[in-house]
Amino acid sequence: GTSSATLVQILCKPLTAMNTLTAYLNRLQAAQAHLDPRGLLQMPDVQAPLLLEEIYVPLTLALTDERRSPPRSEGESPKTQPENPADLDPTKELLLREQAMPGEEHGLSLEELWKRSCSLLIYGGPGSGKTTLVKYLALTEARRFQDGGGHLPLLLDAMEFIGAWQKIPAWTPAEALLNYLYGPYAQRFGIEDEAQEGFIDHIKMALAGHNALLLIDGLDQVYDPVWQQYLAQALEA
Repeated sequence: GTSSATLVQILCKPLTAMNTLTAYLNRLQAAQAHLDPRGLLQMPDVQAPLLLEEIYVPLTLALTDERRSPPRSEGESPKTQPENPADLDPTKELLLREQAMPGEEHGLSLEELWKRSCSLLIYGGPGSGKTTLVKYLALTEARRFQDGGGHLPLLLDAMEFIGAWQKIPAWTPAEALLNYLYGPYAQRFGIEDEAQEGFIDHIKMALAGHNALLLIDGLDQVYDPVWQQYLAQALEA
C-alpha cells in the first residue's frame, strides 16, 4: 500500500520527471489508498489509518424501483425516454413496462449497474459508507485507467466546488465545472502552471469521449436548495 510518507514524496516530485496524467493518477491513488477510521461509529477504538482495499467489502444491491431500465451493451449510450408515459396508449405502455422492468433483482454489482445507467445517486446516513465507496471507486478506476481500460476518475468535493463557483457566480453551470476541474481540482493534486495545460487536455478528451468517471462526494452537505439546483445543472451539463 501507499503510506502517507509516500504520498508526500509523490506530491513533491517535479512534474517534469513524469507525465502529467501519470502524476495525477498516482497522486489520486495515493490519496485514496487509506481510510481514516477516526470518527466512524463502527470503529471507535481504531486510531491508525487502514489500507482501504484490505477492509473494503464489495457491495451488491437490490433493485426494486419500477423506473429501472434494462442493461445496455458495452459502449451503448443510455436511452432517454422518447415519449411521455402519460401520452402512451395503455396497451403500449404495459408492453414497455414488461420489457424494461422485470421483477426484483438482488446481488447486483456496481459493474452491472454501470451498464444500466451512466449516472447513479447514492443515499445513506452519516457513516453508511458513501465516502468510502467513492474513494474505492476512484482508487480502482485510476488503476484500471493506467492499465489501458476503464474511465478517467475525477473525484470532486461538492462543497469545494460550490465554494469555487461562489467566487465567480456569473459562470454558467458548464463553465463552473470546467473551471473548477482546470483550477482548484488540478491544484489539489499539485498540478499547476505549465503542467495544467497538459492536464486540461486530458480532461477535455475524457469528457468529450464520454470516458470520464465523475465522482461527487459530500452532496448531502450542500444545504442551500438554490446551490443544490445549480450543482445538479452543472453535473447535467
